[in-house]
Amino acid sequence: MTPIQLAFLYWPDVRPLTLTLVDEVLQLAARLHPEAGYQVSYLQVAPPVAGAWPLPGQPWRGQLQAGQRLFLLAEEVPAPDDELDAALRQAGRNASLLGAVGAGLYPLARLGLLDGHRAALHWRWQDDFAERFPKVAASNHLFEWDGERLTACGGLAVLDMLLAMLARDHGAELAGAIAEELVLERIRDGSER
Repeated sequence: MTPIQLAFLYWPDVRPLTLTLVDEVLQLAARLHPEAGYQVSYLQVAPPVAGAWPLPGQPWRGQLQAGQRLFLLAEEVPAPDDELDAALRQAGRNASLLGAVGAGLYPLARLGLLDGHRAALHWRWQDDFAERFPKVAASNHLFEWDGERLTACGGLAVLDMLLAMLARDHGAELAGAIAEELVLERIRDGSER
């Protein structure tokens, strides 16, 4: 089985907890179900801030590939970047799944890559986002999976989003086993808040 390529493109302000949850869930998936093949890459939009928690990854340039699932992660609204925007437009046409966590959905919306889709958004950006991107149906749900778009509002919702992805890819039993390993009371549905 060919591994599914997952790329997590993140801005320097991303919380270490977000990347830790991503890594932990995917490591558990590989341990509990070796056939759950994911090839994971962590891509940095900019070098880490001096003195910040050291996060995994490499610079993003030349790393966005066709057919991968691409997720953008940011804690604050990223500023436009012409070079990155051009690469994201191309990736949006070629990705098998395009997603975002927290403010990572702003670049996707700005580029029109979320037009006509539902997107989960943290409550603190609801008004600003709705005003700037009326073609995107923003929700305050934990996560939204709409066609080939998968977004999470931020915080711990990244965990719920990944468990849903694993359940869809490899079955609810694997997602349940990971939830048990993480001592989660239950797997939350995307429509929850």
